[in-house]
Amino acid sequence: MKTKHAVAAALTLLLATATQALQRDISDAEMARQSDRIVYGRVASLSYDHSNPAWPVMTQVLLQVENQYKGQPVTSTLFTYPGGVKGGMTMKVSDTPALSVGDEGYFFLYDKAGETLPWLYGWENGAILVEDGQAHSHSFANPGKTAHTLPVDQVETRLQVLLNEGGQ
Repeated sequence: MKTKHAVAAALTLLLATATQALQRDISDAEMARQSDRIVYGRVASLSYDHSNPAWPVMTQVLLQVENQYKGQPVTSTLFTYPGGVKGGMTMKVSDTPALSVGDEGYFFLYDKAGETLPWLYGWENGAILVEDGQAHSHSFANPGKTAHTLPVDQVETRLQVLLNEGGQ
């Protein structure tokens, strides 16, 4: 009986640990400052890479850029983040967005040392998706509040303020 309780306790601890967030809280100012590129665009395609030794699968996103806020002007860009599909199985990594072809929004990208593609800064924090004039953000422009919706013009205003304060 003691063994059952010990196994149950260990399993509970393991599951609790597995659900902990992987990303720390990130301020808007840090995202703007640390990102090498900030763009508004539409997801054109998703593919999956299995060659990164640190992650079994990485999602690679081809983004058609409609507006460039920071970085060298481009019409399209690729970026990556952990998780994705491999052999019919989906690996979901905590704190990463679930992007689909056709999604559009603001994307904060940075050049990670040793990687060939830029990464999404702060994972889900760095993807502010837009639908019907509303931005769906993890915490942008509203510190401490998670998973909220705000008007696109509020994102634009906040982004301009951040870039004018030295996030360029």
